[in-house]
Amino acid sequence: MSEIRSMFDADEPDEDTPAARTPKKVVQQPSLVRRTFTLAESVIDAATNAQKTLRGAYPGSHRSINSYIEEAIAEYTANLQREYNDGQPFPDVEKIRRRKAKDSDD
Repeated sequence: MSEIRSMFDADEPDEDTPAARTPKKVVQQPSLVRRTFTLAESVIDAATNAQKTLRGAYPGSHRSINSYIEEAIAEYTANLQREYNDGQPFPDVEKIRRRKAKDSDD
């Protein structure tokens, strides 16, 4: 346990070392949204089979079904943008929240 902890408790680099002078990259993670979709069982089965069979088989392979499906949706959307919108993102549409507020009397 102490060996693992020592990996995370490493000292800061000295100010004179190249590592200390190199600016750190700030990577903005996309915000995640949870959605529920109803899909044909055969589609989910085929996607799951492909993802699990190819997991780790090639560089960049998907480690989860979520990343597999996210890329499939992104790729299909990009194809639609190229074909129907001159490669530009489609305009934003109004987002509709279908769930009622918890404190609603309805």
